[in-house]
Amino acid sequence: MSESNIYPINDKLATRKKKEVLMGCKGAAFWLLGLSGSGKSTLAIELEKRLLSKDIFSIILDGDKRNQPGLGIFRRRPQGKHSKD
Repeated sequence: MSESNIYPINDKLATRKKKEVLMGCKGAAFWLLGLSGSGKSTLAIELEKRLLSKDIFSIILDGDKRNQPGLGIFRRRPQGKHSKD
């Protein structure tokens, strides 16, 4: 792998343009960062409601839920080895 190509499977994936044509819309991501209890989930829910009112599909990926067992998220063990839930 060359140092300039840090994502070697990129050429095997569907292009963003192809996905946008298939879905009939453009994609975007909003990352909400902040301290615990600062209102990130509340803001995400409100944003989703407003987007939905304009017939814009959205999905919330809540970071608090990402490490629940069974979701296939890798966790680092103290020895540096990885395990999959």
